Amino acid sequence: MKNVDLDIDEDVLTITIDLKKRFGFSKSGKTKIVASTSGPQAITRYKGISVNLTVFETLSKAEQQPGMEVLKELLAEHQNNQIKPKRKKKDERKDRA
Repeated sequence: MKNVDLDIDEDVLTITIDLKKRFGFSKSGKTKIVASTSGPQAITRYKGISVNLTVFETLSKAEQQPGMEVLKELLAEHQNNQIKPKRKKKDERKDRA
């Protein structure tokens, strides 16, 4: 868990989060993660009860970062534009035959 403290006292769950901390951008790049349980966390003393929590800060358009899908597209485009080996001209191929 990141920046999440869970405390149980007499059947009352208290969640504590430091709202000043940040843990990087979300996958979309539109928010910053403040706290996360990183998926469902079972409350061990209570069968069948789990906590799944994400606290985030919404960013302005200017603050947003490209999301993972955008980065994947840029990488694919870059890989497609790599310098390809030059093909030999017809005259050069005939000389070898």
